[in-house]
Amino acid sequence: MNLGKNIIKPLIIQFVLLSFSILAVRDLLSPGFFESHDGVIHVMRLAHFDRALRVGQFPVRWLPDWMAGYGSPVFNFNWSLPYYVGSLLHGLGFSFESSIKLILIAGVALSAVFMYLFLFELTHEYLPAIVGSILYVWAPYRFTDIFVRGALGEATSFLFFPWLLYLVIKAYRDGQKQFSWWTSVVWAAFISTHNIMSLVGAGIFFAYIWYLKLERQEKIKFLRSAVSVFAVGVLLSAWFWLPAVAEKSFSQISQLGAIYNYREQFITLGEILNSKWQYAYALPSHPDYSMSFQLGFVHLALPFLTIGLILVQLRLRKQKAPLFSQGLFFIWLFLVAVFLSTRSSQFIYDLNLAAVINFPWRFLEIVTLAGAVLAGIAVSLCGKSKLLPSLVLVVLALVLYWPTSRIVSWRLSFSDSEYGKLVKTNINFLPDTEFAPKTAQILPLLEAKGARSDSSFFAGRELEMRDFHEQNLTFTAQLTTPQVTQVSASQFAFPGWQVKVDGKTVTLGVGEFGLINFNLPQGRHLVRVEFTDTPIRKIANVISLIAGTVWILFMTPRFWRFGKRKKL
Repeated sequence: MNLGKNIIKPLIIQFVLLSFSILAVRDLLSPGFFESHDGVIHVMRLAHFDRALRVGQFPVRWLPDWMAGYGSPVFNFNWSLPYYVGSLLHGLGFSFESSIKLILIAGVALSAVFMYLFLFELTHEYLPAIVGSILYVWAPYRFTDIFVRGALGEATSFLFFPWLLYLVIKAYRDGQKQFSWWTSVVWAAFISTHNIMSLVGAGIFFAYIWYLKLERQEKIKFLRSAVSVFAVGVLLSAWFWLPAVAEKSFSQISQLGAIYNYREQFITLGEILNSKWQYAYALPSHPDYSMSFQLGFVHLALPFLTIGLILVQLRLRKQKAPLFSQGLFFIWLFLVAVFLSTRSSQFIYDLNLAAVINFPWRFLEIVTLAGAVLAGIAVSLCGKSKLLPSLVLVVLALVLYWPTSRIVSWRLSFSDSEYGKLVKTNINFLPDTEFAPKTAQILPLLEAKGARSDSSFFAGRELEMRDFHEQNLTFTAQLTTPQVTQVSASQFAFPGWQVKVDGKTVTLGVGEFGLINFNLPQGRHLVRVEFTDTPIRKIANVISLIAGTVWILFMTPRFWRFGKRKKL
């Protein structure tokens, strides 16, 4: 009988969480796609990423058909784990549009599950954990991320915060004082999903550990274990972040500061309290023409509600001191995140935080996280009278946030083949110019030559081309010229490209519009242009490979022992 209850209750809880998650993003279940800041760009990227992956490029760094066919190192700099998942889903038969939507839906559902696990470990009660999970999913900023911004990476990053908090409190409460080495894999996945939010997550991770350590005077061993699993996670993901950092100067990313001035992206308390729900871009200084930054009445009330309940409990001499302490930490986190979203914190951004965060209002994700945790703590502090406040919080959230849980722009749809051919988005926007090589001049090139498909891959004076072949990132052809001539290849020059003439490597230059340029001697020659890994990319790949191998060797005995225990 107890066995049945132990199985049925978790299933019911997971069904409830899944139901509320699906209800929150119900518009994603409709056919087709929708207009958002980045949504169409993500589908376009996935189409090109999938093509690159299927022809053997791993890890995917260069998209040869991006930028009208002239190529770009998009995934040398941009996080890519969601695209690997999207490519897997596409391989299972889903369209590119559906694959992106499924990732968004899964991110919402998994974030609810991990918030539930964390809050249950924190409170040891079902109802507070369920309420906190629902309020983590039903939050206006999450709907902004999904339905307005179409921010695939940031929307997915929501699942990692409660997951890591759960791993912290689980290890701490179990008295292990050591983290499971699976935590390293979680960190690697987080970094590869959204590098910016993973840095914020690292700050919260260690702040929470330090707070717990101070609370119960735990040994330094716990903090050392946390540093170890984090470091291994960083090494596992080195294949992504190390080239992105080392080769940043070869891209146009440095120009982002001029395009997105962080001083114009601070929000006001008034906008957090209430701002117009509409499809628009982020213009905090012009709220009538900006997307919404509202946090939601329920989430705003939770810090005050929690403080009030703590004071009541203290007056009644209730023995819930550990929960009081947890409540105070997340109230502090809530307030710090709000502070970092507003202009009051500009002096911190002036110290180069802006180079990491870009948009101060991104901290609304952390405010949402802290608010959801406080919801669970507040319900737990209600003692035996939990049901009524739980219903009030959930019903209020659904009623007040229902208008924000929907697509607010217009619907659209393209076929998979169309996404693979699009140069600009449906609103005539050329995406990812910030990831293009520093010398690339894409707009003048398009005006002068059009897309790559409109002209020969190799171009030069009196140049004759035969037997052209393109395979993965290798372009070969028989080129004939009556005299020494300069030849341009229709890919943007970037570290990693090599040109071989009759098997011998020749000097590569940067030609007109930033295209690959090289000298070709008189006569007939076999020319091979190939994209290869630079030394730093090779080092990064080896670091991740070694870290992964060591991790597997370290974990194998544990898997073996776990399997033997299961048999017994």
